[in-house]
Amino acid sequence: MLCLVAPCVGAWIEMTVKHARTSKYMGFDYMMTSQVLWGCYDTVPKLAIYEIYRPKDVDFVTLFRYRWNGKIKEYVESGADA
Repeated sequence: MLCLVAPCVGAWIEMTVKHARTSKYMGFDYMMTSQVLWGCYDTVPKLAIYEIYRPKDVDFVTLFRYRWNGKIKEYVESGADA
């Protein structure tokens, strides 16, 4: 497994797309963490996306799930298969 951590945007977007293409070519699974990048690139054939949301000054987080199918990012309802 390859883990990509994106500290900023800009040049990272281009590099992330290249890493995704290489990972797909080599058959790797990978995980990416970022505050801004979603991984919804044409070089990524499918992806499970989890957004961790924490409103200000609360002691809990909410998970929002999405699915990228290579073309469209869709919200996944709670209880549905990702």
